[in-house]
Amino acid sequence: NGDWSSDVCSSDLIGESITRQDMAVMCMRALNAAGIELTQDASLNDMDTISDYAKDAVSKMAGAGYITGDENAYFNPMDTATRAQTA
Repeated sequence: NGDWSSDVCSSDLIGESITRQDMAVMCMRALNAAGIELTQDASLNDMDTISDYAKDAVSKMAGAGYITGDENAYFNPMDTATRAQTA
């Protein structure tokens, strides 16, 4: 998967799968563009496996309840996001 930290709209990434951490970054950027700032952090059991560029987005999105971990509170950041998970 591409590193979405620099340019989420890069045409180089068209057709690529999206990881769960990249999905969180994209959603956070959309919220910020709409003037919505998330301030509450949350911690998941695998925060240490989340790429540095995505940690703040994952933490804030989880803190706001937009995303969750699995039944064991693992976010699984490098897994691809399914349609059901993005709904």
